Parts: sequence; structure tokens; C-alpha cells
Amino acid sequence: MAAIPSPTAKDYEPAKRSGHSTVIVGDCLYMWGGEKDDRPKVHNIEIERRVSSVVEVLHLLTGRWEQKPTTGDPPLGTREYAAAAIGNEIFYYGGRCSHLRYDDNVLYSLNVDTLKWRKVVSTNDKDGPIKVMVDCGMIAVKIEGEDYLVIIEPGSINIHYFRITTGQWIPSNVTGDVTVRIKYFNLISVDNTSAILLEDDHNVMSKNFVYHLTFTKGSVVCERIFNGSDIVQSLYYHRSVLLSNPSGLKLLVIGGNISETFDINKTNWEEVNVPESVKNRIFHSLSVWNEDSTSTWIIEFGGMRKTNYANLSDTTFLNISEYNNNNYCITIY
Repeated sequence: MAAIPSPTAKDYEPAKRSGHSTVIVGDCLYMWGGEKDDRPKVHNIEIERRVSSVVEVLHLLTGRWEQKPTTGDPPLGTREYAAAAIGNEIFYYGGRCSHLRYDDNVLYSLNVDTLKWRKVVSTNDKDGPIKVMVDCGMIAVKIEGEDYLVIIEPGSINIHYFRITTGQWIPSNVTGDVTVRIKYFNLISVDNTSAILLEDDHNVMSKNFVYHLTFTKGSVVCERIFNGSDIVQSLYYHRSVLLSNPSGLKLLVIGGNISETFDINKTNWEEVNVPESVKNRIFHSLSVWNEDSTSTWIIEFGGMRKTNYANLSDTTFLNISEYNNNNYCITIY
């Protein structure tokens, strides 16, 4: 069993931010970008690239943060981007800069061993996403032994494959319960070939549609597993992670002053009791770190208070273990 992280050992803590993402590779959590209070006053590519040429690294076994410099040219889309890891590389796509201007339409990757950025050049741009997207979803999949990125555009829910070995965009044929109207969503990987797409257009979670996506070479099967409401509010407040519990897979959703789980097998929502300080935030990050089959760590960082839109910088460790099926023991560190 891993040691309990010690987030009270604060030799260094990252700046306040929102609209960022966190990605776990091994026993480290990597955080880059976000909307920060000290952003440049005017849009300047050179300044923005310089201030974003660092990555925050959280060592999960000790709970200690450190900031590390990076080399190469990082993306300009420092907020509301999509991120996913394959091996020792974290891939980034889309997003916008602090002044709401868009970056060019390419993938970027950060090698966590060398901390060097690179543009991932495609061989057929015309088959990829039409324009750079904010609020898109991206996960890594492995199909027939090959690594791909799957990028889903909001609104139209167009789905694109990117084949890592060839740098090639591959069109996908989407079948099943195809949706054309979800504006905001969370995309959560289940395994190498499937994911959950959770609509994020309502602050009442039971009004959001939930889909199960299955990926094969060149095609996607979309199955609606929970019916929501056709009235779109466009709130985009929540972050979600997948819990692997003895009773089955569940989504944990936190944000917008709510905390609930969705049972993927039973397709029902249940409230989970967490402190107000944990759930009263928006545009934050959540990552899951599985210690064993019954105990899971959730790492939450930053975001904004829903009440006053003030950026936050606190790091919260939630240790979640399930007992008696839908009952949870949650310890906050």
C-alpha cells in the first residue's frame, strides 16, 4: 500500500488558476497552463509562450509540488484545452489563450522525461478537425495494438482519430445513438477501447445525458445509457473521474456546488457528502490515482469559487473507499 500523501508539506505551491487540466503519468501529476491572475495584460505571443514554459509537478507519494522549466514551444491555448497521456508523452489540443485568441490547429506533446515540447505534425490536416476547438474532449485509446488519440468536437460531436505512429488523421463512422446537440461534456476513459461521455449542460446532474462509446478501427458505437433533458442550460461547471469499485464502475462528479456518483451499470445518480470547500468551485481539475481495488485517491486543484469567481490554489486529496455498495468513506487531506 502506498504511503498517505502529505500535502501539508508546502515547500512550494502553484499559483491560483482555473480552466486547466491535470494528467497523471506514473506517480507524478502534471499541471500546465490555466487562467491565472498574473496573465499578461495584452496579447503577446512571445510573452505568453515564455510565461507558459513551465510545468507544475505533484509527486503523489509525498504530496510535494515543484515547478520545472520546459524547452521548445508550448501551445498558446493555455486554458480550456484537452489533454491525454500515452506513455511518457502528454498530448494537448485546442484551447485558447488568456485573451480569448486561438492557437494554430495542431497537436502538441510534452515529453515528461525531457520536459521538451514539440508540435505533432500531421500528414493530412484536411481530414482532422476543421478548426481549433475549445472545450473539446480527448482520450488515448489502443486499437489492435496501436495507439490513437480520439478527439471529440463539442456541439456537433464530430469524432476524429489521430494515429500516433503515422501522424495521420483518420475519419470515423459514428453509429448508434448519435447526438448532435451537446455543447459541453466530460469525456472519461474506461479502458483501451471505450469511454463515457457525460453531458455537462445542466447543474442538476440527472438532467444530463450519459453515453457509452466503443472505439474500433475507423468506427465508433455510441450508446445512450441515461436520458437527460432536451433543454440546454450550458453551465459547464463540473469535473468527473471514474471510480473502479467492488460494486462496479461509477463516475464521480464534483463542481458547481454538487458532488454525485453515477452508477454505470444501474444508471442512477447518488449524492456523495463532501465539504463545501471541495464542491463549491468551477473550472477546476480532478485526477484519479488508484491505490488498490477498494481505495482511490482523487486530487483536486484550483478552479474558481462559484459565488465570486475568484481563482483558487488549494490542493485537496480525497481518499475514497466504498463499503456496502453505494456507501462511501471519504477522508480529506
